Amino acid sequence: MFIWLKLVVAFGDSTS
Repeated sequence: MFIWLKLVVAFGDSTS
């Protein structure tokens, strides 16, 4: 279940 990781990374990248 690496979906969460991708979500977190995408969210973090978007907030950067």
